[in-house]
Amino acid sequence: MEDRKQLERRIVEKAMKDETFRNQLIEKPKETLELETGIKLPSGLNIHILEEKSDEVYTISR
Repeated sequence: MEDRKQLERRIVEKAMKDETFRNQLIEKPKETLELETGIKLPSGLNIHILEEKSDEVYTISR
């Protein structure tokens, strides 16, 4: 089973190569991730997709 970092890497790589997948991920992130992973995500879970531009950088703060 993939860990979170492996899953994120796989999703990002697919989104970079597949414009349709990227658009689905941005518009319906939870549903797209459920279809891609085959995992039913908790109903209260909110997922936000950040798309970096060439002149932007995002960092993670928890």
